[in-house]
Amino acid sequence: MSNLNRAVLDKIAARVRDSRRINYGTYSYFVWPYKGISPIDPEELRTLVLAMEQQLPPGSDLLFTFQSDGEILAIPLAWKLRRPLMVCRDTDYQMQDPLVITQHTRYWTRNLYCEKLAPHSQVVLVEAIISTGNTVIEAVRKIRSCKADVVGVVTVVSKVNYQGEQRIKQETGIDSTVLLRVAESPDNKSLTTEWLV
Repeated sequence: MSNLNRAVLDKIAARVRDSRRINYGTYSYFVWPYKGISPIDPEELRTLVLAMEQQLPPGSDLLFTFQSDGEILAIPLAWKLRRPLMVCRDTDYQMQDPLVITQHTRYWTRNLYCEKLAPHSQVVLVEAIISTGNTVIEAVRKIRSCKADVVGVVTVVSKVNYQGEQRIKQETGIDSTVLLRVAESPDNKSLTTEWLV
């Protein structure tokens, strides 16, 4: 991964560590600095997309993500790879028989909708953050119900305190490809980061 700019990776990690945190009781939420609610540095976005591209499992023919954090990464990744992309959204747009993924987090539950996938599709899930793993596990289950195959999960961040990577492996058999591990301090007042690329 020598073509990833370490100074930019350090800047990204610092943004994550310095991000605003919101306490939802049993869950400490940090505001993903690449949501688009404040300006995104194009060099940082380019570096994240390049790092994800380098970690993408071979053999996929479709990228799949969720509104809203994942799509900011998945759209330029799909464009760069010239690969089709599906974004599961929180509106059903009156689809006749949509694929419905129920997103259960520690702070909310909502349904996400998209068209059903074609059988035998080779899908990579593109995610910004894995915490509990619930969204990914539900998506894998629903994608497999379409007779499609999930060949990998690629995420920028894994919040290690919530053991989502382990749950995804245990419940789906898929190893998540993680770029940056993030751990919360016991008092939930600070974050530490470790790049895996």
